[in-house]
Amino acid sequence: MVDNLVSISSSGRIHAADGVNHSRRVSEGEIRETLVRLEDEIAAHRPVVPPEFPRETYLSYLKDVRSHIGVARHPPVSPGRRASFRRILATYDGPVLYLFNRLALAVHAGESIRRLPEKKLPSEIQDLVDRWFVRVFEDFERQPDRYYSLHNPDFVYDLSVCCMNTIPVGGAWGVHVSRAGLGPLRIGIPRQPLAYLAYLLFHAGGWGPFCVIHTFGRYFPRINCGTMDEAYLRAGELMRRNPRIKGIYRRSWMLDPALAEASPHLTYMREVPARHGARFFRCPTGISDIRGALTLSSTRRRLYELGKYHPTAYAFVWPRAAMLRWAQEKK
Repeated sequence: MVDNLVSISSSGRIHAADGVNHSRRVSEGEIRETLVRLEDEIAAHRPVVPPEFPRETYLSYLKDVRSHIGVARHPPVSPGRRASFRRILATYDGPVLYLFNRLALAVHAGESIRRLPEKKLPSEIQDLVDRWFVRVFEDFERQPDRYYSLHNPDFVYDLSVCCMNTIPVGGAWGVHVSRAGLGPLRIGIPRQPLAYLAYLLFHAGGWGPFCVIHTFGRYFPRINCGTMDEAYLRAGELMRRNPRIKGIYRRSWMLDPALAEASPHLTYMREVPARHGARFFRCPTGISDIRGALTLSSTRRRLYELGKYHPTAYAFVWPRAAMLRWAQEKK
């Protein structure tokens, strides 16, 4: 489904990343050189990295980006493949996996460039994708080994973008194409599960596919009302180019109505979709939601310690027609 949304420029070149000289470009030749360098590094680590390491199985599974943080398309993965992946994780230590995780980024980025030259993205999104790739390749020289851990959300998002399962749309946000989430069904609020299913069926047109919004933690400083609107507008452009997409789905602690008191500067996160046709549903709140809400704000931490604020996750479904109507008016 995402393949219908994505392309890399037909020249096969990648433009500069944020924070670097935008005139610099990375060619497919540099990608090949990076692959050779990574392969040499892996070879130099033998016998720590044994020749029998099941690299194809490992790299193939990573392309799904399914069972780590859930940022990709959620394709079906057989129990056998999951078992094979778990055996690899149980057999090899961190340094070995860090090497192959770096290789996975380069391999899947190269595949994306070769396989998607004819697809077309809106120019603004194309630029964001280009910048992301350059930053990934530059990170090979500046990130510590531990960055390339499956427990690091930044690495997992890098992997998802390199596989073109997630598309950056600006600010701190990206989208992938998937069904709506199950969170609103898994909470003990009377009648909410039925209301959620009814809304999906009768207002959004079905369970999916949706443009599912994700927040990139590394880019939290970019969060503001303007960049959020720009991200929604770009997601709307992707939707216009793919008539099958039924709307936008988003889940976050930042959609909590209690933020009106705890962090009033974040209320636009909820207000913009709420005023323009989205429907909100409460979701189970996880440790990561609480950690994210409290880590980023001393005010919220203090209110939490006083028992006056409890982070709560919410999701919204913004049906296609309503979202595109807002986008048209916003332009």
